[in-house]
Amino acid sequence: MTNSVTTDSAAQPTVHDTPDVSVVTSPRREAVIIGALSLAAMIVSMMQTLPVPILGRIQSDLGASAAGISWVTTATLLSAAVFTPLLGRYGDQHGKKRTLVGVLVVMVIGSIVAALAHNLPLLILGRVLQGTATAIFPLALSVLREEVRPHKLPGAMALVSGTLAFGSGLALVATGLLTSAPDADYRNAFWMATGFALLALVAVITLVPATKHKSGGRVDVIGALSLGAALLLLLLSISQGHQWGWFSPV
Repeated sequence: MTNSVTTDSAAQPTVHDTPDVSVVTSPRREAVIIGALSLAAMIVSMMQTLPVPILGRIQSDLGASAAGISWVTTATLLSAAVFTPLLGRYGDQHGKKRTLVGVLVVMVIGSIVAALAHNLPLLILGRVLQGTATAIFPLALSVLREEVRPHKLPGAMALVSGTLAFGSGLALVATGLLTSAPDADYRNAFWMATGFALLALVAVITLVPATKHKSGGRVDVIGALSLGAALLLLLLSISQGHQWGWFSPV
């Protein structure tokens, strides 16, 4: 009898033997996450084209050369090229939401710096800080892979990707309308960017969940610095070549 009772008791599953049941994200929760990430991606894409309609005003106000003022847009592209793979890798290792929040904070700071800048180097610094937020796009896609059901994933990725083009066009229109008056201050466009960046930051903090999966490994800092230096030298020579002379030793 004792052996029979012991065997029956051992055959009963314990609490630890029961497999964990993964919580499936509800359709409404999925829509909220997709909306928040789409908004963040759209606002980040706005930063790329935001100053294009006001480059002439910036050049006149700061007394910059044509080659110098071109760095207001070039700096953002360079920053995006360098920091997107670096921060994407960092997000995989240390948490995507944490990285999303971090780059959005940097974008807010960059927008404020650009709005307060009264010389070209400071404005370019603000634009570099704004450009780091381009890393939001790969990070957003990674979050979608974890939080959205497989049959909904292609549509969610397409929506987030589509906001990039929409945001670029929206920035041109919004900046043009905001600075259309003859006496309008071009810095209003960067204050507008600050407001949008804060909106994206609040949306990500409140609506995007912390992801569960993290990878190991390390960030290739030397590779990132090498990529940044190579792109900087290339873009510097292209933008200044007509002033220095295309065959000059410089």
